[in-house]
Amino acid sequence: MNVIIGLPEFRCSKAGVESECLDASKLDGFREVSDSNSDYYKTIFGDVEEIWIEVIPENGKDYYDQIEYNIYGGSNGKGVIYSVPVSLFYPDYKKYKIGILKIRGIL
Repeated sequence: MNVIIGLPEFRCSKAGVESECLDASKLDGFREVSDSNSDYYKTIFGDVEEIWIEVIPENGKDYYDQIEYNIYGGSNGKGVIYSVPVSLFYPDYKKYKIGILKIRGIL
């Protein structure tokens, strides 16, 4: 989990200073990046089958209102799920939300 939270691909930053949260605008487009660089992220994530973040839902139309960010892999419903709460920052709105980072390991 620390590897994921520490990746610059996800970290919040303001004026070049990183803080203890995940940037939702970066999460929004990451799946496309991970799919096109799957070999690289496979070495980082190791035996992880799937990574996603669930967010408390709100009504709306853009990334601020997403209730889930699929970050890596796909689910077949097998494997142990590890989870940890995370703070998500929405830079366009200057607001934070709480999410649950979930990782499904390979059996």
